[in-house]
Amino acid sequence: MTDVPAGFEPIFRLSEFTELIGPLYSCQDDGGFRMGLYFGDKHANARGKGHGGMISTLADLAMGYALAFSETPPRPFVTVNLNVDFLSAIELGEWVEVHVNIDRKGRSLAFARCELQAGDRLLGRASGVFKNSGEALEPYRGEQHD
Repeated sequence: MTDVPAGFEPIFRLSEFTELIGPLYSCQDDGGFRMGLYFGDKHANARGKGHGGMISTLADLAMGYALAFSETPPRPFVTVNLNVDFLSAIELGEWVEVHVNIDRKGRSLAFARCELQAGDRLLGRASGVFKNSGEALEPYRGEQHD
């Protein structure tokens, strides 16, 4: 594994599930919210390529995180619908980056889409509909919100 790209930090909110599939990284700058991950053996299918379930999970997590932390205080958004298009196989050892766009946030529903890339190669696209829980996100594992 090589170094994590500049600007990416370990994900700022973990669960046991995200710890299991990680390490996950995120970056929020002028380019918006991005999440990244090096695909390893635990992310592979039987053919030694990135597993479609992991690709779907990464897209879902990235859009959910982007929505949750687009508000102060952060609010959890739960997935209502997720569509994923797989465009190219992911090789083990590749850094995969998810670029998220929030299309619309209403009082109860939000719409987001993302692209998964390895370098300049487009690996997949996803879009989702998410429900705003309306409650502030509870801190997790000592995390504090301002």
